[in-house]
Amino acid sequence: MASQYTVLRKWEQEYQFKSACEVPYQDYVWGVDGHALDCYHRSYRRFSDIEAKFDLVWNFCVIQQNPRMIHEMIRNSNKYVASFVPNSLNIGRTLHGLYHFVHKTRCTHPDRGDKSLMTLSGLIQLFKNAGIKILEARYCDMPPQPDWVISLKNFFKPADLETPYRPSTTVQMLERVFWFDQANPLPKRIWAHHPYVLGGI
Repeated sequence: MASQYTVLRKWEQEYQFKSACEVPYQDYVWGVDGHALDCYHRSYRRFSDIEAKFDLVWNFCVIQQNPRMIHEMIRNSNKYVASFVPNSLNIGRTLHGLYHFVHKTRCTHPDRGDKSLMTLSGLIQLFKNAGIKILEARYCDMPPQPDWVISLKNFFKPADLETPYRPSTTVQMLERVFWFDQANPLPKRIWAHHPYVLGGI
């Protein structure tokens, strides 16, 4: 998740927004409050919990499950909206699907939803259809391994994959992740874990 932090921090410096809101907040995101952003930032599980408008309203790996929430994001934003989604074209998705097929389990990971929205072009079109001006549309999260969501060890020995992973996050770590994302020479369309779009309203 550190890659999303590097992107958010870059946006904060470039667009100079003073407040940001992550909604809907999911446990597997482990939040950015007090981590990457210097501005006022809140995380909410539901749009109905929001008490005021924010300069940036964003979310991670949820909009493909309910694309209509783009309109709620617009209503709660003063300036910008952004979404990160799983990359359905990542070559690791095959193993993830095979895991659930072999173990006869239902996928409850963020990697479910409308597959057409889990691509950069699909996410761009969703924003455009909502009347949002595209400011940035790219890929992030380029570690050496494909996005399997699971480990090979878990593939052969099923584990509780819903337990949130909460590593420590520092600005130094964010800078290293950002460098690796930029330096990785592999094709982003099939290797990046997440497409994202930032738009202006």
